Amino acid sequence: MSNQSQSFNVKQSTMEVLFEMSQILNTGLSQKQLQIVTELCEMGVNPEALAKVIQQLKAKQMQQQQPQQQIPNKNDPRIHRK
Repeated sequence: MSNQSQSFNVKQSTMEVLFEMSQILNTGLSQKQLQIVTELCEMGVNPEALAKVIQQLKAKQMQQQQPQQQIPNKNDPRIHRK
């Protein structure tokens, strides 16, 4: 087996283990997202800063998925007045 294929197999095994850990920790990251995060860390991106960005993006996504609550208009005829 060549060094290149051994390196690929080691990287693939590592990613599989990382994905299992990610699932156990309920990160919600897909395999592709985890791969991107890992590559960014390998390039020198601060892992803590990256984690904060991911948390902020997930919070923003959750916020956008929730239906927008509208403030009731007191002139709306559907509102029952006592």
